[in-house]
Amino acid sequence: MQVALAVLADLAIRSEDGKLSVIGLFDGIRVGTLPATHSQLSLVLRLTAESSETGREHPIQIRCMDADGNGLLTINGKVTPHPPPHPDLPATVDQIINIKGMRFEKYGGYSFAIFIDGDLKKTVELQVVELVTT
Repeated sequence: MQVALAVLADLAIRSEDGKLSVIGLFDGIRVGTLPATHSQLSLVLRLTAESSETGREHPIQIRCMDADGNGLLTINGKVTPHPPPHPDLPATVDQIINIKGMRFEKYGGYSFAIFIDGDLKKTVELQVVELVTT
C-alpha cells in the first residue's frame, strides 16, 4: 500500500458518495505561549492498494514526534482495502484522524510518521512557531 495523500487540516469529511473534502490545510501553527494546546487538527490520508493487497487487513501506525525524536502521540489501527467498484478505478482507503487537544511543549519541527505493514510510507511535517505581534 502507498500513501497518495497525507495532509494536516482543520477539518475533513467523507461524503456518502465517497468524496473527500478537506478544509484549512496547514503545515505550521503560530502560538503565543508555551506549552500550547491546539484544539483540533485532522491528519487526512488517502491510501492506495494494489489488487493483491485488497481484502485483507494491514496494520497502520501514526507516530508524532518532535525534532529531537521524542514521541508525543502514537495511534495504532488497521485498514482493509476493498476491491474498487470499477476495474479502471484504484483501490483507495481514506482515513481521517481527528486529534483533539494536542499539546506542544516547544517551538520547532514536529512530524507525523505513517507506517503501513511496518514500513515507513510518508512523513507529514508541522512547524510550531512563535506568534509575533507588531
